[in-house]
Amino acid sequence: MQNELVAPHKVDRSTEHYAAVRAEMVKRGECVIRALWSEDLGVGYWFAIEGSHRCAAAEELGIEIQIHDIGSDDQDEWVTDLDGWDVARDWEWLTDYLVSYRHVNESAIYSAEVA
Repeated sequence: MQNELVAPHKVDRSTEHYAAVRAEMVKRGECVIRALWSEDLGVGYWFAIEGSHRCAAAEELGIEIQIHDIGSDDQDEWVTDLDGWDVARDWEWLTDYLVSYRHVNESAIYSAEVA
């Protein structure tokens, strides 16, 4: 079953970073993204907590995006680097951050499968 995956960071496909990520995706041939399920917008979405560049490259290359549901990891907190630091965040903070960030950036939405 296909699901919608919101990737909160804008991706500039003209950068060296994107080219490097795309080249790595060609080698790997797979794309697994950690994501969190949320219904805060009135509709259910998966929010990627990583991998916006990988999602863009996977879409371009025709590689299926697989979702790793971090909500099923039995953890109250998750370590993220969304703000440039590895910081333990709780689910409520992470959900609020992703929902607000999505609206600000008009995030890309990808089709993905739950792994």
